[in-house]
Amino acid sequence: MSGPRILIINNYGQFCHLIHRTIRDLGIDNQLVKNTLTTEEILEKEPDGLILSGGPSMRSMCPFLASV
Repeated sequence: MSGPRILIINNYGQFCHLIHRTIRDLGIDNQLVKNTLTTEEILEKEPDGLILSGGPSMRSMCPFLASV
């Protein structure tokens, strides 16, 4: 796949894999990643966009969101 690259931050919600599959089926390059990645690790992947899945682990994203 070519074009934009999207990272899907897995917050362990019930729709996370559905989001991943839907984006893939649209022909958009994407990767499902753990919500424990640091800001630097995310930026190293050079994404064109981020999707934050919902879920009980959403609080883990607070440090990342504050640094963006």
